[in-house]
Amino acid sequence: MVDLTLWEVIKNSYNNNFDIPDQVLEYYANFEIIKRCAYGYSNYRIALALDESVTYISEIILSIFGFFGWEQDLDFNPIAVYNRCIGNYPKYYQEVIVISVFSSDKVIALSYILCEKFKEIERMIEKYVR
Repeated sequence: MVDLTLWEVIKNSYNNNFDIPDQVLEYYANFEIIKRCAYGYSNYRIALALDESVTYISEIILSIFGFFGWEQDLDFNPIAVYNRCIGNYPKYYQEVIVISVFSSDKVIALSYILCEKFKEIERMIEKYVR
């Protein structure tokens, strides 16, 4: 017999009883981390707020977004800008240039991609969890 962790038992239960995919459950379980990263919070700030280790936060962000997270808080809220610009990259880029003192082209592009992924995750969660 295979020993399952409590999280694996919970995922199996939700998958079997409600047909919720494992990936959606992972997103839902880590939504506070995902959301705060999309808001531009540093891994340290997220870890402090959620009483987790910075290493754990970095691992979650890497597994979901494909990068290690923000080393420092951004001086703008990416998801707020993304929502105002209705997902239009040229508008997003221009607004970030105006409001952010420190953002490079790389940070702007990465934050935009992160916002697109965040919105996709929100839609996936909303499909199953209401």
